[in-house]
Amino acid sequence: MNRQIELNGYERRKLANCQHILNAAKELIRESGGINFSMVDLAARAGVSPATPFNHFGSKKAILRTIIDRSLLDQPQLNIVKPNCVGQVVTALVNMTRLYSRDPELFRPVFCDTIADISCSNPALQTALKRIFALLTQARDNGELNKAVDLKILAEQLECYWLGSLLFWANGSVDGPTWITRVEGGLLLMLEGVVTRRSRAKTR
Repeated sequence: MNRQIELNGYERRKLANCQHILNAAKELIRESGGINFSMVDLAARAGVSPATPFNHFGSKKAILRTIIDRSLLDQPQLNIVKPNCVGQVVTALVNMTRLYSRDPELFRPVFCDTIADISCSNPALQTALKRIFALLTQARDNGELNKAVDLKILAEQLECYWLGSLLFWANGSVDGPTWITRVEGGLLLMLEGVVTRRSRAKTR
């Protein structure tokens, strides 16, 4: 039997304040096109005391990282459906691309400031990568990938490619539709060399 954990009054207020602060930060970023707002302005927009953002997050950069972390954790989990797991890997990464490209006013400024902090040590990114690794593992077990493929290296290569394309988009070098097209095409090209012959038609 599942039991819901009841929060006390302080915990409920803290959760509510954190959400107000995150929502206010998103509003300010979209309105200004950047992250140059002050923490005092952020607190005023969120309707909390000037000290509250510092108490709950510690810094503006931590708030920006939280926005990214939650966007990664909110990605829908794909069910592992045989026999096209390779195609699902492409779908998962393209869906992430579509999500961010639909809200460039928010995510471009945030990623430009936090891209150096998005690494394999990021817990939210690790969760997203575990989903990709699970799909790659199932793909190899299904016979979609060559048995000699090192899945860890392949997953890291896909991650690096996607993060590099993200940086180009965040800097304004490409627009959203172009980014999506290049991500999908690039992923398919990278996977072309490791998929088995019988799975290529399903991947395209």
